[in-house]
Amino acid sequence: MKVVKILQEQSGRLQIESNCSTNNELLELLSSCITSLKNISHQLGFVEFKMKTARDCYATTLRRNAIPLETISELLGHSNTMVTRHYIGSMDLETITKANECLI
Repeated sequence: MKVVKILQEQSGRLQIESNCSTNNELLELLSSCITSLKNISHQLGFVEFKMKTARDCYATTLRRNAIPLETISELLGHSNTMVTRHYIGSMDLETITKANECLI
């Protein structure tokens, strides 16, 4: 699958190290992430991915897979869950339909 191949190539290029000790190392890591997102979106023929889009999708995907809001908040490094709610996408149509059925 084309997507898997592209992601494997980009992840091999991005050697993320968890022990960045300086601001310059963190900026270089962030720059690499942005470049990788740009390359992935270009190779797939999509509109250019942005870090904000990736972050929003990450939070929404976790929430739709029943991950508790508190856990998502911690993973995103937020100070509280109110901040996290900003990143969570709206509910899917199936969830809205099930909720509305309770009213009928």
